[in-house]
Amino acid sequence: MKLEIDPDSELNLNLSDEVTVISLKKIDRGNRIEVDFDKASPLYLCLDLVYKFQLNKGVKLPYSKLRMILQEQQNFDAKQQALRYISARPYSEKEIRVKLSKKNYASQEIEVAIAFLKELDYLNDYRYFENLAQWLIEKKYYGRSRLSLELAKKGANKNIRDQICSKLFGEDTELDAARKLIEKKKETINRKDPSKQKTYIYNILSRNGISSSVIRQVLEDYKFPNIDETF
Repeated sequence: MKLEIDPDSELNLNLSDEVTVISLKKIDRGNRIEVDFDKASPLYLCLDLVYKFQLNKGVKLPYSKLRMILQEQQNFDAKQQALRYISARPYSEKEIRVKLSKKNYASQEIEVAIAFLKELDYLNDYRYFENLAQWLIEKKYYGRSRLSLELAKKGANKNIRDQICSKLFGEDTELDAARKLIEKKKETINRKDPSKQKTYIYNILSRNGISSSVIRQVLEDYKFPNIDETF
């Protein structure tokens, strides 16, 4: 829940002006308390903040403190929202930032949420992108260039991409991926016009980021009938 102070109801309040708590009541939104004030809009706060700032009926506090409490609640909500995202599935830092931004959290609140996830070690871009890269190689049969492109789209910086590619691509990694992709596509290849089979093979491997040298090796290894063109 994104909280905001209603500016129309507080146009005449200065930061040094005092507001008074006039009532507190539990609401049906989890662990939330509605705190009502005499001169300001109500706030819907988590119980921890109510205890932390000792918000009881009759308590007076400067309007500046009220705004500080609101900001703490916003930070708390951003952290909880980020935690819900990361609990559902792994995300990159960029993805979390985009999702929180779409929820209208301010940049400062997003920074707090990102720092919170990192402190818990729930957000680790290198680990996330390494796991993603392994999946893309094993399930999508991506070569080095396509893998780097896909990681970049997800928000991986060049340093992370280079480290992961260097770690995951051994001498035969692309060749193994290419052979598995061709095996998966073998029935489709065999249904192609014989004069177009080699071009089709070259194109699907190229789209997956397989290097030209590996593609040539695959074409030499796999002897499909009626393929006479050379590259």
